[in-house]
Amino acid sequence: EEFLRIYWDTYPLLVLFISIPFYINSFLIFANLFACAVVDPGGVSREWSQANVSRVKFASQKERLEFLREHRGENLETLYPADKLNSPNQIFKYCYICKLVKPERAHHCQQCNRCILKMDHHCPWVGNCVGFGNHKLFLLFCIHASLGCLMDAFLLFPRSLHVLQTTGLFGKDTDLTCVIGCVCGFFVGASIGFLAIVHGYHILINLTTVEMHITDTKKNPFARPKACDHWKMAVGPEVLSWFFPIAPLKMQVDAHNFPKKQEMVLQD
Repeated sequence: EEFLRIYWDTYPLLVLFISIPFYINSFLIFANLFACAVVDPGGVSREWSQANVSRVKFASQKERLEFLREHRGENLETLYPADKLNSPNQIFKYCYICKLVKPERAHHCQQCNRCILKMDHHCPWVGNCVGFGNHKLFLLFCIHASLGCLMDAFLLFPRSLHVLQTTGLFGKDTDLTCVIGCVCGFFVGASIGFLAIVHGYHILINLTTVEMHITDTKKNPFARPKACDHWKMAVGPEVLSWFFPIAPLKMQVDAHNFPKKQEMVLQD
């Protein structure tokens, strides 16, 4: 009761203090959602594919023969002799749907029907793939959506508590709207917040959701010594741009050619 008395006494000030951040956060939710939906996550360049057609890696001779049939006029038989399936220089996979050579971190999305650079996953909520070009926007959307739901739960909590104390949960005049809104806001906000933490962690270790299922995190070939380097590779080096619903600026890496550990050693 004392808590409710203090709450109602300070309600006008509390509303003023919370409502402004709440509306700003609400704008950022929809702005990041829209940006994540319309910004291109990154597709494989046809020019890059043609330049690396001699570096395709095959899982079997059957796959090799199918590839050679598709590129019959390019005289690739000398690059892919029948007695040697792969060479150390042949590291890329070939997408038989897109007819393109895929960079190491690219994957084909069946929903978008194309290969996505550094593909994380296809998100039905934004209607787009989350990849190299918009992973930062998806992370911001999750952060602001989580904050919005938790702020909603915080605003509704005193009113819900008052309803439960005066009429009970199943009373005749009980207003369950605010109670349900408070509970849903808390659990939805916590769930989306957990998703944001997971994606933030993936960015910091430089692995995608797809790669987390197929790569040993201790043997990540794309790992760098500092987590901040991974962060800047995903969201860009410009600190001010991190907080706005815009695509990353001045990306430090080419999504077609992510440097590996041994390549970093040679560069140093």
